[in-house]
Amino acid sequence: MTEEKKKYVVPDGFLRFQAVIPESLYVDFLVRIKFDELKKKDFLIEMLRLYVGKDEDFYKILDKIKDKKSRQLKRRREIIRKLRKKEKEHNEKFFLSKEEKERIYDILEKDLPTDDID
Repeated sequence: MTEEKKKYVVPDGFLRFQAVIPESLYVDFLVRIKFDELKKKDFLIEMLRLYVGKDEDFYKILDKIKDKKSRQLKRRREIIRKLRKKEKEHNEKFFLSKEEKERIYDILEKDLPTDDID
C-alpha cells in the first residue's frame, strides 16, 4: 500500500516559495527552528518581511551575506550603506514616531470638546 500525500492547496493571494539547499543546512535549520519553538513558515515569512520592510537590524545580516557572496562591488555596497543611513536620518527628522502620534491624539482628544460634534 502506498500512502497518499495530502495535496496542499495554496490559498488565494498567496504563492508557493521553494529553494534548493544542502541537506545538512536543512537539518541544522530544522534543529534550530525546533529549539526556538518556531514554525518554518512563520520564520521565513518574517525574514522576508524584515527584508522587504527595510528593517535596520536585518541590514546588518544582509551586509554580511553580501560580503560573503560578493554579489556587489565593495564600493557599491558602501554607497548603499550610506544611502540607508541618510534615509534613516531623513525619516527621524521628518516623520513622527508612533508614540509621538499617540501623544498628539491624546492632546487633541483632551483639548477638543466632543459634545459639539454631530
